[in-house]
Amino acid sequence: IHYGAQALVEVGKRWGSPASDDSHTTMGWDETRDVLTIEGAGEQGAIRGDLEIGELELRLSAAGKASRNLKLQGRTLAEAMEWMDATARALAGPPKQESVPAPDLPDHPIAAGAAFHGNASGFSRIQAMYRATAASLEKLSSAHPAFGAARCWPHHFDLATLAVLQSDAEGNMERTLGVGLTPPDALEASGYWYVSPWAAGGRNDPGLASAPLGHGSWLPRSGSSPMAILSVAELTRVAAERQPAALARFLADAVGAALGTTVEEQSG
Repeated sequence: IHYGAQALVEVGKRWGSPASDDSHTTMGWDETRDVLTIEGAGEQGAIRGDLEIGELELRLSAAGKASRNLKLQGRTLAEAMEWMDATARALAGPPKQESVPAPDLPDHPIAAGAAFHGNASGFSRIQAMYRATAASLEKLSSAHPAFGAARCWPHHFDLATLAVLQSDAEGNMERTLGVGLTPPDALEASGYWYVSPWAAGGRNDPGLASAPLGHGSWLPRSGSSPMAILSVAELTRVAAERQPAALARFLADAVGAALGTTVEEQSG
């Protein structure tokens, strides 16, 4: 799925309007269509690209034109990139700029030319995780306007929102709080949800480690405040019908502790 997203973000990289923070390369979550999505525009008009995780399918659409779909199962990344290039050109016209490959992608046979493969039940579980995370982050941003829209970055494939809590006179960020879902990495092999405080100049709050969490735990970090994490493995040990409430409790506890406020638990 992570490598399939590399074909999707070509829409933003090549047909998007460049942003200094590379946010034009990021994907959002469309809850109506249940997809990761990204937009761009060319001489012939705007285009939208989607990745439907459950079906592992790329989709491209433009107003007044028939949508185009490509199922990735059995195809290589090179084939997906070629399809994306040809189809986006047909719908929107020539790209506006060249793209830069995402750095530090996880090692995988697909990177060496193997075909996409996997099982539908696994894809559906991951789709459900991103769906639940997107819904939770939307509720968080509604309750706390400092949080921006949830974005999925192509290099880490994390779906996250960031609150800028303090800036200096020049607009440089001095204190932030990131909240999101990260796929498996060196920190946690099953993937995890996180609440990550950051402050410029190494200012930190080690006392956060003693803040109570109904689920998850605080991870000490050298030179920075502790980060709260709830591993996918831990959440899956909770009864299925209680998992949404458990995730909501973790986010409410950890965000509330990091902000120094009480955050209402949002379940469902």
